[in-house]
Amino acid sequence: MIGWDEAYHPNLPKEHCDQSWRGHDSLGESANDGYQGILSTGYYIDQAQPAAMHYRN
Repeated sequence: MIGWDEAYHPNLPKEHCDQSWRGHDSLGESANDGYQGILSTGYYIDQAQPAAMHYRN
């Protein structure tokens, strides 16, 4: 199961993967509890941002 930050709880099965839109700190919290994660913040290509903003990530 993959869930956004809001779905994360330290009692979830370890198969849960946290997909973090909030950033490194949120992802780090779940990683410290032993969960895998995906960092999504900064990678949304549907935002009205210049390409340089996306490439810096």
